[in-house]
Amino acid sequence: MWVEPSVEGLEPTERAHQAAIQDLVDFVDETSGVAVVSVPADPTPLTKGSWEPLLLSVGSPTAVVAVIRLWLRRDRRRSVKVRVALPDADPVEIEASGEAISLSGLQSALESAVKAVRDVKS
Repeated sequence: MWVEPSVEGLEPTERAHQAAIQDLVDFVDETSGVAVVSVPADPTPLTKGSWEPLLLSVGSPTAVVAVIRLWLRRDRRRSVKVRVALPDADPVEIEASGEAISLSGLQSALESAVKAVRDVKS
């Protein structure tokens, strides 16, 4: 599962953006059922471009939902794209943003994405 976080109005090279990404990594590290597999290299200073997504190992979609919700609630400018994919299956993407995000809505969307990918695979 790939998670692509962003903060509206900040470039990936800005310290505030990088600190927000580190918050997300820290939340993942503190949550059982999910782990960071790879963290992108720091973006090249003075260049534009998007932040590379984090690759997560997920034991439980519920754990990912909890991490994303906690991270989004810290700043309403934050948003996240989640891509769920299995080998030989088209990925399914969901997007979430805002501080008042519904936990059940986010969990339902993520579980639907996981199910859709699994159904295509089988």
